[in-house]
Amino acid sequence: MDGSRYLTQATNSVAGLLTGEERDQLAPPRPVVGTETSSAPVEVESEPAGLPPVVVTIRRMYRDQYRLETLPLSASAESASIRQEAMQASSATNVLELLSQMDAGLAARVGSYTTGSVMREAKEKLADLKQGAYGVAAMAVTLAEQRQRREQEARRQIEASNALVRAQQEEAARQKLIASEMASVQTREHEFLDRVHHGEYNDVRLFLVAMQPSLTTEEGLRALHTAIERLNRMESLHKFVIDYIAGYQNKNGWKIVSADNDGVLVSNQNITKSVSWNDLGEVRLILFFNYLLMDEEGSAKLRLRERVNQLINASMYCKQFLASNSDAQENAGKMLAKAIALLPDAVIDIERLIPGGMGKTPDASGAAASTTNQVGAESAAAKQP
Repeated sequence: MDGSRYLTQATNSVAGLLTGEERDQLAPPRPVVGTETSSAPVEVESEPAGLPPVVVTIRRMYRDQYRLETLPLSASAESASIRQEAMQASSATNVLELLSQMDAGLAARVGSYTTGSVMREAKEKLADLKQGAYGVAAMAVTLAEQRQRREQEARRQIEASNALVRAQQEEAARQKLIASEMASVQTREHEFLDRVHHGEYNDVRLFLVAMQPSLTTEEGLRALHTAIERLNRMESLHKFVIDYIAGYQNKNGWKIVSADNDGVLVSNQNITKSVSWNDLGEVRLILFFNYLLMDEEGSAKLRLRERVNQLINASMYCKQFLASNSDAQENAGKMLAKAIALLPDAVIDIERLIPGGMGKTPDASGAAASTTNQVGAESAAAKQP
C-alpha cells in the first residue's frame, strides 16, 4: 500500500500559499528504520512551536507515510523472530526434525500477524493519509481566500496611500494657487491706492473687476470682492462727508457752508472761499470724522447701522492712507472700538475688511474729546481754511 499520492496532492495544493520557511517545515526528518526493527511505532518528536495548522497536518501525513513504508520491514522482522523462537525452543539436532516442529500453530501465528495487525495498521495509515489530503485541500481553499483578502487589503492600502499623496499634492498646488491669486489681488489693490485717494473710484473699480476672469479659486475671488468692497466703502465715506459736513463750525470761527466732489465752501466772518479736498488736508479730515461719527451731537442724525459702517470706513481710511501718522492710527483704533461698542457684530466686518485691525484697539469711552487732543500740534493748521 502506498499513500504517497495523497501526500503529493496535499503538498502541491498549498505549495504556492506558504512562505519559503513554512515550505521548508513541511517534511519532518525521516526516522531511521532497519530491516530488523520491531513492529512498535517510532516515537514521534513534539512539533516545533508556531507552525500553521496546515503545516502540522502535512507533517503528520509524512509520518504516516513513513510508517506505511516501514510496515513490510516490521512484518519480516516478526516472521524472523517467530522462526528464531521455534529454533530455540527445539532440542532436536536434526534439521528435518526442526522443520517438522514448525507446526501449524506457528504458521498460523505468522499468518495472523501478516494479515492481521500489519494490514490493519497499513489500512489505517492509508485512510489517515487520504483524510489528511482532504483536510489539506479544504485548508488550501481557506488559505487562498485569506491570501486574496490580504492582497486586496494591501492593494487597498496602496491605493489609499497613493490617493492621500495625490490629495496632498493637489492641496499643496491649490494652496499655492490661492496664495498667488490673493497676492495678485493685494498687489493690484495697493497699486491703485493713490488713485482711490484722489477719488478715481470708477476707474479703479473697472480695473479690479477686469481681474475676475483670471481668478479660479474661491479664496482669490473672495479677496477680489473684498478689495472691491473696500473701494466702494471709500467712495461711500467720501459721499457721506459731502452730505453731512455742511454746517460744521470750527472753534476758531470758520464754518463749512457746503461740500461737493471737488471740495468744500468755507466762510470765516465775511470771507467765503472754496477749498479742494487735497488742500483741506488730512488733519481737518480727521476732525470731520470725529465730529460726524464720534461726537454724539454731530452723529445724532445717523441711524445706528450707518454710523457703525462709516466708523469702520473712516478707520479703514486712516489705516490705508495715513499709515505713517501715529495719531491717525490711534484714532482709527478708537473708531473701531466705538463701532463694536455700538454694534458688537461689527467685529465680523472689521476682521474681514481690516486684517489685523483689532490689535490693541483703544477703549471707545471719551474717544471724541481725546481724539481732538491726539491731533495735537497739527491742529494749529486747522485754524484757517
